[in-house]
Amino acid sequence: MGMEQKTSKFIQAIVGTTLIAVMIYFVSMSPIKDLFTVDNIVSSVDGFGMYGPLLFMLVYIVGLLVFVPASLFTIAGGLLFGVAWGTFYVVFAATIAAGIGFLISRKFSSKLDFLVNNQFTKKIVSKCETQCEEHGLQTFIILRLLYVPYMAFSYAAGIIKTAKFKDFVLATFLTNIVGSFSFAYFGSQLNGGWRALILPLTLIMLTLLIPKIVKKFQKDKGIDIS
Repeated sequence: MGMEQKTSKFIQAIVGTTLIAVMIYFVSMSPIKDLFTVDNIVSSVDGFGMYGPLLFMLVYIVGLLVFVPASLFTIAGGLLFGVAWGTFYVVFAATIAAGIGFLISRKFSSKLDFLVNNQFTKKIVSKCETQCEEHGLQTFIILRLLYVPYMAFSYAAGIIKTAKFKDFVLATFLTNIVGSFSFAYFGSQLNGGWRALILPLTLIMLTLLIPKIVKKFQKDKGIDIS
């Protein structure tokens, strides 16, 4: 990667972090924050009793299937249920959503051939089929840790003929734990003021470095699946 590209990515990271900090500041200072206190939101969920978590997971699954960003739901899970239960519900729901996406694509894979009708796409699919046949679980774990768009990857995985559903689901479940905890922790601290957000934001930033570590591992081991 050239110096200009590295500089550009660094600037983007700084700008992104600054925008998040500014957004948090203005929300915390505006009247709207009173509508989103932990007490208000938790009391709304409590109104559903034991069905509260089930309703949350159902909304989470449907939202992911139509490409609503998973991070928003994960933060909400931490806010609603705390870091431990929030992480549990999120990992469970996200894994189900990914599995459904995989099965939908697998069911209609014969009708999706038009998506791989060019030489470039065929080359990628062929490469993925070889890797999934030989190292399915490892391949899915690495691709998940590279943070390929969550549901786009889930749908795409179903098209790969050699991809095994059990490998996909297990890899998805294990890697969901990594990112979900950080975002759920962030959500659980939203009502604690900006100082309470320092540690979860730090964990999120460290989580976002995982793709770089994975790519270095691939390079060192001579693995090429991305």
